[in-house]
Amino acid sequence: MPMIVDINSFESELCRYLGAYAADELQNPDSLPAHWRSNESIGFFGLLLAALSVGIHYSNLDLPHRARLCLEFARRSMQALRLANFLFRPSLNAVQTLVIIGNVLQNNGQSDAAWSLLGTTIRLAQSMGLHVESKVPQQRQAINPIASSVWNILVWQDVSISACYDRPPIVTSKWLGREAVPPQTDLSYPEVLISIAQIWLELGGIDTVDAEIQAGRLLATLQAVDDILQRAKQYLQSRQMCQALQQHIEHLSLKLLTAGSVSFLIRPALRQSFGIEDTAMYNHLLNRAKTSLIQTPKAFLDLQAISVVPMRSWTMIHMVLWSTLVLSLWKNTRDDPECHDLQRKIIRAFSSSNLFGNHDVPFATGENKWTSKEHIRAFTALLTAISNEHHNRRNGVVIANQSERQQNDSTPVSEPGTYREPSPRSTSWFDSIDL
Repeated sequence: MPMIVDINSFESELCRYLGAYAADELQNPDSLPAHWRSNESIGFFGLLLAALSVGIHYSNLDLPHRARLCLEFARRSMQALRLANFLFRPSLNAVQTLVIIGNVLQNNGQSDAAWSLLGTTIRLAQSMGLHVESKVPQQRQAINPIASSVWNILVWQDVSISACYDRPPIVTSKWLGREAVPPQTDLSYPEVLISIAQIWLELGGIDTVDAEIQAGRLLATLQAVDDILQRAKQYLQSRQMCQALQQHIEHLSLKLLTAGSVSFLIRPALRQSFGIEDTAMYNHLLNRAKTSLIQTPKAFLDLQAISVVPMRSWTMIHMVLWSTLVLSLWKNTRDDPECHDLQRKIIRAFSSSNLFGNHDVPFATGENKWTSKEHIRAFTALLTAISNEHHNRRNGVVIANQSERQQNDSTPVSEPGTYREPSPRSTSWFDSIDL
């Protein structure tokens, strides 16, 4: 989702700055023009530095150099916000800058800091009234489209990182303050994302005592998501309709984020003793869960083939690792050849990118590691699960042959060669998967 909403104004101010710099108007700090000493201009510099930080993150620089420059520009951007006194004089530029800085921190393995900063950013946006409609017609026409877009970016960021953390979002459906889901068809990429975020917010907590009621709410939510996707632009629904590279990226990104979100949403149905097993409703949820879990790594691999974005996006990495790990653990997918093939491709993709450094020493610190420890644990668990699966299959064949030879002697088959369930994971949620 684009984070600089009014790109035309941003580029216009950038051209003005470059012109002033070329004319030596900024050489003497004691005689700067009034325009460049205002809080608005300082806020613009903060936004510019934040944009440069994102650009460096997705650049072709080597990882150590890229990480150092990326965080350095983010630090300078934050300093510009402090000079603009952003806490006492919040502005649209300040809010957008904070969103970008949070995204940079998140994509550089500092997701906890990004989570905390997002809370501050949302409060600043609320203090400016970005979550409500203006009662003044002139202001509604001039400001609201930009304010609405900035607020929608915050809502999506809050919902996506909250889903990954399995925490309640800060924003609630009561705070939307406007009809976030457009009634028309041909929804754009950002409109589809914010529409899905609104559906997630309206769902709220889904943990209820009655499993049938819980399943009914899940099915209704899935239907609402499907309805939104059917109203998206044609290239977002079918890759055959994509003509430009940007359209391919948006199509695959939406496919990945939607499948990952649906997988998170249906998690209660994967838990042991859900309560409505062997029913049509339950089987439908399981089929949808399997489809989404498989679709997530597929979309990730397709997107990774044409763009660096998925390998440098914290949210996308989180979704694909989670989905692939569940595929290796869940009884409905762990013996599926298609899932095994996807797992091997995901491991190959991450290993070839050197994203986690030397995965033989996954917790070693160094210049090659910028992802979070949770992602490294998930990747290590995935490697272990695949290794155990191959080991168990190989030993199972050996033991089966031994059993045939030893039947006449009534020699018992040794226990170590039999299939063993995967060891419990450090994440408590995996302990409740119906293995």
